Amino acid sequence: MTCDQITAALSQMQCEETPDGFRVLTHCLYPNFEQVAVYVQTHLDGFLVHDAGDGFDLAFLEGRSPSALKAHMREFAALYGVDSDGRRIFGRAMTPEWLPNVLLAVANASSSAVNALVSDGLADASSDESDELVERAYTALREAFTDKQVNRRVKRRGRTGRLYTFAFGVAIGSRTALVDTVTPNQISIASRFTSFSEVGVRSLGGAFLAHARPIPNEDAALLAEVADVVPLESLSASVQRRITEAAVH
Repeated sequence: MTCDQITAALSQMQCEETPDGFRVLTHCLYPNFEQVAVYVQTHLDGFLVHDAGDGFDLAFLEGRSPSALKAHMREFAALYGVDSDGRRIFGRAMTPEWLPNVLLAVANASSSAVNALVSDGLADASSDESDELVERAYTALREAFTDKQVNRRVKRRGRTGRLYTFAFGVAIGSRTALVDTVTPNQISIASRFTSFSEVGVRSLGGAFLAHARPIPNEDAALLAEVADVVPLESLSASVQRRITEAAVH
């Protein structure tokens, strides 16, 4: 492999003439891994580059909120220095030399807007599931420990100085185990890994992540680096055992 080969591979963008302008497939991706296409038209003394509303249409077909998407379109159009009219993201290139930058700016803005919208949906779904799981975990812990031992929304400061909130802190003697829940959702998994790795309390009393639905093996292995990943029904016994073991050592 050489730089020339890599450059050649990346430069193989497909272009075809359509009623919306010259359609160019870019290397940017929508959440469904479909390549983002942008369209180039002559406009006044330069060129108009737009996504023809493809991102908007994709989100609409998947049942996403049009108003939420429009907000993200405005947000990312501004971030990449282009514009949005509520359905399309577009930019203007005054000379052919400007085309590559405007083309990539429109493609990135369109991709980012749709990806942000999908992330919103995942976060909402994960939040509902997580709230229910937290309450189930609380019920399980209260059956094994007293009110004074189980504290909710425990805060700990991470290595970078940021304050993280954990669902529970279970105190036995001088040791406290931090407990939270996790769902098989990339947002939930990433946030839990970050919080537990930043605080690093595993050796001080234990760190636990309870789940009701199976976590994919590769994600479970990642989380296991910073906490004990246990089924909800095993949570109380795992906390009790871990704190007892820590006290002995």
